[in-house]
This record gives sequence, C-alpha cells and structure tokens, in this order.
Amino acid sequence: MAGAVQLHVWELDTHSGDKMAEVMAERGSFPWEMTQLQHLQKQIAIQASYLREAIGSQRVDEVLPVFVAPQFTFTTQDNGPYDRGTVYRVLPYLEQISRTYPHVLWCPGTVWWRERVLDQRSIQYQVHDTTLLYQGGRLLLSLQKSLMSEIDPPGTASPMLWDQAHPDAAGITESRHNPFCEARIPGTQQAVSVGIEVARMHTASWDPRTGLPSPHGALRTRYTNGDRHDAGVDIHLLLGAATPLQPGNVAARDGGAVLRVDGAANASPRSQAGSVSRDNPDAATALHSWNPTIADEAATFTGEDPANRFAVFPPIVLG
Repeated sequence: MAGAVQLHVWELDTHSGDKMAEVMAERGSFPWEMTQLQHLQKQIAIQASYLREAIGSQRVDEVLPVFVAPQFTFTTQDNGPYDRGTVYRVLPYLEQISRTYPHVLWCPGTVWWRERVLDQRSIQYQVHDTTLLYQGGRLLLSLQKSLMSEIDPPGTASPMLWDQAHPDAAGITESRHNPFCEARIPGTQQAVSVGIEVARMHTASWDPRTGLPSPHGALRTRYTNGDRHDAGVDIHLLLGAATPLQPGNVAARDGGAVLRVDGAANASPRSQAGSVSRDNPDAATALHSWNPTIADEAATFTGEDPANRFAVFPPIVLG
C-alpha cells in the first residue's frame, strides 16, 4: 500500500468546560450569553478555523491528514449534555466544514448529549457520548461510546441513564456501534481501514458484549472474538484513554499507525502518533498473538499551554 498518514491534534483539556470557555472568551464569545445552539455552533466554528490554520484546503497527494480533537470536546456551558435537537441541527454544519476540507479525515471529538425518555424507573434522559468521523463532507462513522467504568457520568442517582444500559438505546445514532470504517488517501484510489475507540474502551478489563474478562481493548476484542479475520486496521484512533498507549491492545496491522489524543487533565502525553511493526509474519493470527512494537514519532507544537495547543506529527508511511 502506498501512502502515509499525518496526525494533527488539538490538545485540549476537556475534563471540565473551563478551558473551552477560555478559548471562546479569547475570541470575544462568552458562553453564558449564548443559547445551547449558539454555543455548539461557536465551538464548531473555532475548530473549523483551526482546520484552516493547521491543514488548509490544499491537499498533498498520498498523504492523509487526520485532524483529531479529544473526548468531550462538545459539552454545554455547564459541562453537561446538549439536547438532542441541538445536536441534530448542527450536523449539516459539520458536513459543510468537511466538504471545505475534503481530503482531511476529521474527528471533531465527541459530543455529550441527551434525549428525553419516559419509563417506569422515572429516568428522564438517556445520555450519549458520540464520536463522529468525516471525510469529503460525508459522515463515515458515528460511534456511541460504551459505558466502561464507574467513573463514566452520570452516577446511579442521576435522572440520566447512559444509553448503553437502556434497552431502547439501539438505533439512536448508530445501531451497530460499529468502530470500523474506510477513508481515502488523497490523490489515489486507495482506501485505508480505520478503527476507533473512546476512553476506557481501549483499556477494558472485560468484553462489553459478553461481560467476560478480556485483556484487550474493545477494538482488538472484535478480532480475537472472530468478528473480523484480517490483520487489523491501517489506522487505530484512540480518544481520551487517560493512559499511555498499550501495545497489547493495538489493532493496527504491521505498517499501520496508532493515533491518540486525550482530554484528561492528568494525561501525559496528551497526544501520540506511532508506527506499528511486529515480528510475527502470519497476518491471519497476528491479532491473537502479537505484542507489537510502537515507534513513537516526535511532535511539533503550536502554543505554549499544554492544556490548549496543537501538535503536528511527521507522516507515518502505511505498509
């Protein structure tokens, strides 16, 4: 396979809404003076300006730029979930931005949102942490993050219920919760396989589908359970894992790339990009037995605030 992937990361602290509010205030926009819709539109507009500054509209043939923001990039003024109607009204805006930069594989982060429900347990809302992935003005993937740990909000006493725990959750945004999609390398007819995980989906100690212990992240578990039979994805994206890259969970094939961005306040580093290699030449069983080597690439940074800056990594050649 010819081609390379280059990671552009917005290293933003998203453990609360404080840093985002600071970014908006620097641009003369004050969150408490806005409606939910205006607030979300402004958050998206800021990221669109970063896309323009970091990558621009000129493509480089055989290099796929990937722009990634962290988990919980999009929350309300009080760091809560957006309403369903607000989120659905901005989807055309996201598609329009992607059409402006058609060569970019764009993951704008995750959006924290809710929708009203009525049931016998007096639950008022289902809440969702949804990842969106775009290229060429088209939504390639919409992934609902699974509830993986007790630290995932909201708590058991909350009137909100995490979508994965609700029997009516299927079909809200992505009924299959499929972490796989394909992206195009600019200037070629080639497609690359992309897999994505969010937060502790990468460090799961159990298989969220079976409830049984698992040493793997959710993406690699798909392979080891026999869901897929090739040697892994070309690009493994991780958002908000709050831990360093763990080779045992990597699902990128030999010659693939691991790309990670973290919004946790204590994350170190906040972003990483690495090429993947392995000693086992047997592609058919690689995901069952390998312990890959991840060659970390060094980033260049724009901005001095580690909680709000941009990292650009050198291109990683895909094998």
